Amino acid sequence: MRTAPSAIHLPGCKSASQRALVLGALAGGENRIHGLSACRDSMELLAALAACGVEHRWEGVPGAEAASLILRGAAPQEWQPRSQEPISVGEGASTLRFLMATLGAGIADVRLRPAAALAARPHGELVQLLQGLGAEVTNESDASGALLRIRGCGGFGARRVEIPKLRSSQTLSALWMAAGDAPITWSLAENPSSRGYLDLTAEMMRHVRGDTVLREVESQRLWEQAAGFGADVSVRVLA
Repeated sequence: MRTAPSAIHLPGCKSASQRALVLGALAGGENRIHGLSACRDSMELLAALAACGVEHRWEGVPGAEAASLILRGAAPQEWQPRSQEPISVGEGASTLRFLMATLGAGIADVRLRPAAALAARPHGELVQLLQGLGAEVTNESDASGALLRIRGCGGFGARRVEIPKLRSSQTLSALWMAAGDAPITWSLAENPSSRGYLDLTAEMMRHVRGDTVLREVESQRLWEQAAGFGADVSVRVLA
């Protein structure tokens, strides 16, 4: 006897979910995300965004097919952390790196606490680029473990950024999403690895911030980014 086929709901893509959360937190007004993955990394990033002052609420059960997350977003310079306590970022490298770049473009003085395994991973590439853009990034520690302290520079400004070698696509994705206060040009000396993740970031940015926000001038080597963070957007995260 044949039975009716069952419907299987696949969770939203984690990589797209991380980017949707950051882009939604930076766009002005009320921003809606559909199909967000409720995996640990996404929930840790959402909790960290809340600690940075980004308000949110759920419509429906988190992770359910019909659920929506509504974020009250603002540019990095408007973020105001809710306390002076370190903000936990868990074990996700994208959570840490995306927050590092966004806070580096802000004005707050914030300490991030990664899990021990994450703290041991290399993040020097992004640290050096943020320092070159004017942010202060220092390694600290307390009785509970490693900390990363970030003092924002108030915006990256209009400039050209030279990147000698890009070891992680998350570095450039993080910087693209955090930039928006002024036009900026990104120049890479070598073709980037994991190009697919950069394409994902660029596609989502164009959806949130407009078709002309990011233009690839020279294949894989040169991008021009326009100012702006978008406002009142709706994003669907695909499985």
